[in-house]
Amino acid sequence: MKLNDLVFINYKSIDDKLIYEIIMFFKKCGYNFNREFWNWINLNSPFGKTRFIVSKRDNIISHYSYIPRDIVIDGVKIKAGMGIHLASDPEQKSLSVLLEVFKKVYEIALNDGIEILYGFPNNNSYLILNRFMKWTLLEDIPALEKELSELQPVAYKNAEYIELENPDDNFFSQILNSIPKDYIYFNRTIDYLKWRYFFNPVNKYYYIQQKRGCGCAILKIYVKNGRRYGHILEIGGFGDDAKIFEEIVLSTFVFFYKKNVDIISLWFPENSLFCKDILYGFGFKKSDFLTHFGYLSIGDKNKILGKIKNKDWYITMGDSDAF
Repeated sequence: MKLNDLVFINYKSIDDKLIYEIIMFFKKCGYNFNREFWNWINLNSPFGKTRFIVSKRDNIISHYSYIPRDIVIDGVKIKAGMGIHLASDPEQKSLSVLLEVFKKVYEIALNDGIEILYGFPNNNSYLILNRFMKWTLLEDIPALEKELSELQPVAYKNAEYIELENPDDNFFSQILNSIPKDYIYFNRTIDYLKWRYFFNPVNKYYYIQQKRGCGCAILKIYVKNGRRYGHILEIGGFGDDAKIFEEIVLSTFVFFYKKNVDIISLWFPENSLFCKDILYGFGFKKSDFLTHFGYLSIGDKNKILGKIKNKDWYITMGDSDAF
């Protein structure tokens, strides 16, 4: 397939016809996209519209995009984007076309002043990103998991929570206020969290709040191979208080137990005392389910490397677009 036989279209040329073609393309690739979801993820983020490139002949052949979302290092925002939706037509796979699409997305990021593209690619995408696009693997993030089969919730007297249908700004503020500022983390705001969870048109999320007001969590239930997984996407309201953190984790146990969940799963920094003293103490263990987390410097590679070297990252499941 020759590159000069193709048309490359960017996000500035979007119209209803192209959106329809992109949705049909992703359905062909195995994704269950619809127009509502496409609008939500590409147009409605409070951090800005998705930047994307598609290659097209008669039909769309490949696609790649990133969502603007900064990272924060020592209180300073670094312009960044999360790479998503790297895909090729399964009947017309062409590495050279995909690399050209990526190159054009890179140029958009460079012009936008983006310093780093990061993402959580699946195995197939990661092989391409790492081998041909020179992404750096920062970590294979293990899911921490706990079986709920032997849980006796009556024993957890402090697990007193309420489930919220319409979480308010105070709920989301608790999530923001519990991010450890000595870690690198992805920028969050109340508007972002509302967009990410409450206004998500596809996934159902649950919001629980400790009855005494401190401590909250955002949860999701996912069925895989006949087993029900309870994902803890965000925990908030604990600050430096280990007791509050312990109580909200216990509340997630009881919530998921009542929902007939088999396994609880979350991401949490392994070197955190909360992880070592509480999560491991509750019986969480590293699973074999790993998620790739990598990045590509845009422009001066040494500049971004100097900023992130020897730094720990605070990453939750909610930071990935997969959950």
